[in-house]
Amino acid sequence: MPELDRRDFLKVVGLTAGAVAAAGCQEPVEKVIPYLNQPEEVIPGIATYYNSTCRECPVACGIRVKTREGRPIKVEGNPDDPVSRGSLCVRGQASLYRTYDASRFKGPMVRRDGQFVPIPWEEGLKLLVEKLAASAQGKVFFLGGLETGTLDELVDRFLDAIGSPHRVRFELFAYEALRTANERLFGRADVPHFALDRADVVVSFGTDFIETWLNPLQNQVNFSRGRREGRGFAAHIGPRLGLSGSNADLWLAPKPGTEVLVALALAHGVAKQRRNGNRGWLAQYSAAKVAERTGLEAAKIDALAHRISKAHAPLALPPGNELLGTNAAAFTEAVQILNHVSGAIGKTVVFGPDHKLSKLARFRDIKELAGKMRGGEVSVLLLHGANPVYSVPQIGFADAMGRSDLFTVSFSSANDETTALADLVLPDHTPYESWGDAEPIRGVRRLQQPTVRPLMDTRAVGDVLLDVARRLGKGGSLPDGDFRDLLVSKWGAAGFDAALARGGTFKPASSQSVALSKKLGPRDEFAPAELGGDGDLVLVAYPSLHLYDGRSARIAMLQEIPDPVLKTTWQSFAELHPDTAAAKGIRQGDIVRVSTEAGSIELPAFPHKALRPGVVAIAIGRGHQPVDPEAPESPDWHKRRDRIGANVLELLPGRLDASSGGLAWLSAKAKVESTGRKKLLAVTQQDFDQQGRGFAQSITMAALLGLEEDHGGAPQLETKEYDAADDAAPESPYRWGMSIDLDACSGCNACITACNQENNIATIGEDQVRMGREMHWIRIERYIDDDHGALYVQHSPMLCQHCGAAPCENVCPTLATYHNEEGLNVMVPNRCIGTRYCSNNCPYKVRRFNHFAYDQSVREPENLALNPDVTVRSKGVMEKCTFCVQRIIKAKDEAVNQGRNVREGEVTPACAQSCPSHAIVFGNLKDPESRVSRLRQDKRAYRVLDHLYTRPAVSYLKAIRRNQSHKS
Repeated sequence: MPELDRRDFLKVVGLTAGAVAAAGCQEPVEKVIPYLNQPEEVIPGIATYYNSTCRECPVACGIRVKTREGRPIKVEGNPDDPVSRGSLCVRGQASLYRTYDASRFKGPMVRRDGQFVPIPWEEGLKLLVEKLAASAQGKVFFLGGLETGTLDELVDRFLDAIGSPHRVRFELFAYEALRTANERLFGRADVPHFALDRADVVVSFGTDFIETWLNPLQNQVNFSRGRREGRGFAAHIGPRLGLSGSNADLWLAPKPGTEVLVALALAHGVAKQRRNGNRGWLAQYSAAKVAERTGLEAAKIDALAHRISKAHAPLALPPGNELLGTNAAAFTEAVQILNHVSGAIGKTVVFGPDHKLSKLARFRDIKELAGKMRGGEVSVLLLHGANPVYSVPQIGFADAMGRSDLFTVSFSSANDETTALADLVLPDHTPYESWGDAEPIRGVRRLQQPTVRPLMDTRAVGDVLLDVARRLGKGGSLPDGDFRDLLVSKWGAAGFDAALARGGTFKPASSQSVALSKKLGPRDEFAPAELGGDGDLVLVAYPSLHLYDGRSARIAMLQEIPDPVLKTTWQSFAELHPDTAAAKGIRQGDIVRVSTEAGSIELPAFPHKALRPGVVAIAIGRGHQPVDPEAPESPDWHKRRDRIGANVLELLPGRLDASSGGLAWLSAKAKVESTGRKKLLAVTQQDFDQQGRGFAQSITMAALLGLEEDHGGAPQLETKEYDAADDAAPESPYRWGMSIDLDACSGCNACITACNQENNIATIGEDQVRMGREMHWIRIERYIDDDHGALYVQHSPMLCQHCGAAPCENVCPTLATYHNEEGLNVMVPNRCIGTRYCSNNCPYKVRRFNHFAYDQSVREPENLALNPDVTVRSKGVMEKCTFCVQRIIKAKDEAVNQGRNVREGEVTPACAQSCPSHAIVFGNLKDPESRVSRLRQDKRAYRVLDHLYTRPAVSYLKAIRRNQSHKS
């Protein structure tokens, strides 16, 4: 036998290994099974759209749901809805994933020997009927969230039918102070419409009007419209510069709790300049007299008062939750007095089209319910859409549920802290599986319809109540049929189909004039909020843009999208001013213990400048107990069994504002101590300083009007003029481009959520984000200019620029990224071998690499949410923004079928579609009349890193600086 040399040996081994590997890597057989009875409205491969209603928060916005083959895959705003106008917030879009949550209840459950065990529906209904029948008269209580439609009426009728009309409509953010203040001043406990689109000066008292306050989507749409039309100077008064504050032009940070004095000082300044009759009693609150108590300069208070007094349509927004203390009603009343003396009532504060919040329980009501439960006054508790064990830990609701003589039934579709203590679970459909309606604003009625068949063995709570009432023999006073029949009868059969097609009926109630119901004057209540405890810092607990009051915490996408202010993910953080942190020897990532008289929690510290010294701020929403017992231990995000973050609600003492009965959010002093441990944070942006590179540029109003030279922060580097339309093939009628208005962009992250949902972008978990492996195709960069203590914040979306001279294309060895004839920088995943040369050579750092096969970690039915028009990328493949090329292709195909080119507005990428601020414009740069072409020639237009001559297709419009002195 001849001797085998090294070369031949490697050939044989390689051939053998290759043959074995090939045999083990055959594609599995996939069977194509056609419909036996194809639904009339479903055409395979063609999307079907349904108008419906979002139920992720009490606002109940109008939405349009895109479905493919009977499954919803994308949620956008309803363009026919006058409130959303086609846009949708980050939570509304992500609400779809509740339906595909793998940890949902699969069917009814009953507690036996301390554990939930599955039971048939018949057994569950029989058990509920037995408990209700055995309950004493008047000892059945219904605890649920806000409902404003047919289900709301049905619950009341059901409780009346069984002889126990006890109901608590519980929302953590219940606006008790605003309702009480309006009742005192105007004789009506309503929550009016605050017309941000009409206001030329907006003064916000810690109001997170872009994040969670009242109707944040409508607020953002209107605020951006006002700014586009040349109005909208905004001042933010509060200890923390959140997302809404970041969009303000002026920041005043008084001592926490003294903001009520600032409101009265502004009212005095306006009354004095307008010679209003209230200037006499308001004189004791002049700027000079309150300056020392608030820590603000009198001149700056007077300057803001002067601006308000000269405004045609000023608007003061009542305080947000983070500033509501023991003086909440009086503070809110002071802000409404400011609106009264400035002439805003009836102009920008409009009664009539009110938010339907008057039926909401007050915090003292939920405390009374817990007391009745402990006292044995409740025998059956029905839960729907409320999680008080998490939301109000200070009232001892969990202990109250532990009484042996109390039977608790939860209608929740998924487990939570309160449902985990229930005796019986009869899971409801999710909103995407069920019928419903809502009237969140008087006259604006929206319909909700199922867009997918129920994925689990669940039933609509309305049908359950009707069934139970009939089994009890109490159905005579309730309507026949099921809940959908009741819904149709409520809306009227004749107009139901038309309303369903449009998404509802949108006729906001007419405005109504109001007058003061009492004489104004000084009161002892106009005093700073009382802060309890012996700590040296003031605790500020603020609502979360992504998680609201904590209800959205189970949606992993919302945990991973970076916080708009901190750029943090997956965790809670103790925010401190750098000076406060330095004095305590605390650095970023140090695990600190935050203690109040109510308790203590541990979490990482995050020092930053957008916070007043002497304050510790923590977001509400995280710190839930693990509620997925079926999931094994694993580092994957969807199998985590540990507690994600900390619950700041455990630190609130539970004090009340005596006048309104609401929770005093700003009421505790806190101690912050280092534990000596550290944590590497999952942060997507470390440096908030542009270092003079001009990524996010701005221009003063004076420069925009030609009154001074523009010094907008652009680096003084040589650039070359070019026509981006030349970067497409001469024979192509298209060169796609985008314009992003930084003055309109609020940094709300709606574009990131839309992009993730449209393009099947993976959620990878905290550990991977910590290593810098986040997969989002869009990032919103946040930059802070600090000039002698004046902070100016800018948000700048960054995505693939689809450069005409793209540096990534030249270095790819397999031509996986190339320039197509329409000027798009295209990715071919099948060609990519993962060298990552393209990412190294991209100056914008917008390419993402799949370090793992993230799609394989998706559990059923989560995979049903994937968009079939977009490939799911595999391990070792690079990906990036495509300008939603699948939407471009669809529009081109439709245009070809009609023998024409694509028209203006027929292609809208997902990011532009959902943007509430309408900051993103997309179109054809070869059409000189297109909006994107005109914006590219605007005086504010610039391109990022244009001096590198990458010839980007994305242009930006500079933000407008309306006030040179931003922080005081």
